[in-house]
Amino acid sequence: FVNYDGVLDTFTALAFGGFVIACAITRRFSVPVAGVLSLAALAVLYLASPFNFKGASFLDVRFAVMFGFAVFALALPRLPARAASLAFIAFVGLFAARMLVVADVWNRHAGELAELREVIAPVQPGDRVLLATVAENDAPDYWQTAWGQSLSDGTRIDLHVAALLLIERRAFWPFLFSEASQQPIRLLPPFQDYAARTRNIPNVRQLTSRAPTHEDTVRFPLGTNWTCCYDELLLLHSGAMPNFSDPQLVLLRGGDFAALYRVRSAGPTVARLAPSMSPEYAPSLK
Repeated sequence: FVNYDGVLDTFTALAFGGFVIACAITRRFSVPVAGVLSLAALAVLYLASPFNFKGASFLDVRFAVMFGFAVFALALPRLPARAASLAFIAFVGLFAARMLVVADVWNRHAGELAELREVIAPVQPGDRVLLATVAENDAPDYWQTAWGQSLSDGTRIDLHVAALLLIERRAFWPFLFSEASQQPIRLLPPFQDYAARTRNIPNVRQLTSRAPTHEDTVRFPLGTNWTCCYDELLLLHSGAMPNFSDPQLVLLRGGDFAALYRVRSAGPTVARLAPSMSPEYAPSLK
């Protein structure tokens, strides 16, 4: 039930859960024996599964999603005509309201993508671009009013838009999906080392802190030395910290959704990718 509006999501979950419980108590559910066994198996798999496994995340949540779909597919409520009509109207109304929320968020996101494309226009093929963002506790006022930037449970949903750096600008983006057990893509030296040392998407504080915490060191091993490996910094949600500046950086282009900074010590742009890739991949990056 997680969507973009926490109040609506909570109301939807309570309405659906209450409906299912009421039907079960009044014995107005028809569920085949095989269906009961399937639901029980999915529940056990959800409880027993880890969150991360072989480079993939949200493994346990996938069983929860399957459980939710299975309830709809396997449980047939048997209600009087009037109660059935009321339930139908209520759930169709909830579905329509939730889809309107999604449509509004995605419509706003189209403008954010347009801004992002304009911001990254100066990036040249072969550039190495680090992605960073602004943490919620560093700009609480911004995140309290930011609509559609995360799911109602706090999950950020827009961090992979920076893949346009690779797709459209032919630049190196350290968070390419290249897990050996998951994707048929591999990073070659030196980019494999850059990605391994970057590990997670840093926030602005981790980039500039002269006294990093242990957690900062674990999540972002490069610390303030990140400029040794990158030519530019792409900062998402730059409107949360409009006055951000650093002696090592020069602002190239900026907006409310994204800003691009050039590393002062970076040399002239060169096509770094092609010489380090297998012959079959290099032509696609020219």
